[in-house]
Amino acid sequence: MTSANSSNPMLQFTLLTLLLTCSHLLSPQLQAHIPHPHVLNALCSENNSVSNSPVTSLKKDAIEDFIRFEKLGGPNAELQTSVTTYRNPETDQLVSLVGVVHIGDPGYFRRIQQELDAHDLVLYELVGGPAPGSPEDEGDRPGWDEEDEDEPMLGFIGLLQSGMTDMLELSHQMNGIDYTRMNLRHADLDFGGFAAGLEERGLFNIDPMLVLQGMGSSTFDGLAIQAALASRDDQTTNRVRWAMGKTMAQSVGDMALLGVEDIEKPTDLILGLRNDRAWEIFEESLAENWRRTAIFYGAAHMPDLRRRLVESGWIPEDLFWLGAWKIPVPTEDETENTESAIEARL
Repeated sequence: MTSANSSNPMLQFTLLTLLLTCSHLLSPQLQAHIPHPHVLNALCSENNSVSNSPVTSLKKDAIEDFIRFEKLGGPNAELQTSVTTYRNPETDQLVSLVGVVHIGDPGYFRRIQQELDAHDLVLYELVGGPAPGSPEDEGDRPGWDEEDEDEPMLGFIGLLQSGMTDMLELSHQMNGIDYTRMNLRHADLDFGGFAAGLEERGLFNIDPMLVLQGMGSSTFDGLAIQAALASRDDQTTNRVRWAMGKTMAQSVGDMALLGVEDIEKPTDLILGLRNDRAWEIFEESLAENWRRTAIFYGAAHMPDLRRRLVESGWIPEDLFWLGAWKIPVPTEDETENTESAIEARL
């Protein structure tokens, strides 16, 4: 078995670029527990070893209905996520897949909140248990044992994301969404379920050879971000938003490098097992006869959830886009003027 060699500087750089640009896949709680570079080897354990079977190429169009980087002419662009709605032809129930990136403009999360408030039931992601203050929160939420030397969750990417939030003048989902709303229901793995999945399947199934083969595009993305960071003038934030937003929208093409062979049928921990849990809770909720249900998860989870809906007979009904990162950075007045109330969607 071969594991990733974090002593290779170029390999480590590429891995970190992938982890950073793909970090929007993770639960907002989990983002604070991604490994420091010196524990990358630990993530490539026996359960994360290289498979001799060929990796199936991802269908990039599977994600394009849920996240995109839209050039709007000149220096204007947006990183966008979608809300897609499906109807059950037998019961007339509706379900919306509310895809999200976990850091965005404050106005983005206000629009997301409006959309969630328009639903009777919202099934949301958060590894570990219900959000603090949420209807199901009992105040006894456990956490990772940060003193456990065998637990390779040292918060490196969490620190990077915190820096990104400040540098890009963005907000974090946990600060932008009201988790005390009574229509929310936790639909993710608790810490016990996540720990069991981590032991069984590992965090990522990193194949060093595939990383090296994909190094060209990932290194180019990283260099584009570095160049934007180095500009250091009044347009630096806009340049970094552009480079990082474009990379983030395209990063699903690199998911095979992290062990996700088919984003529409993932079998890994981060997408596959967590989607299994979300789908289980969704199916249980159908008997409650809610008219409108939302599944509120990271955009990369949505191709698999859509597949499950369509295979179960749900019919696509609607799709619209929300701007997560606007370029140039909107002023407060611009943000207020572009927000409007969500219209009822039948």
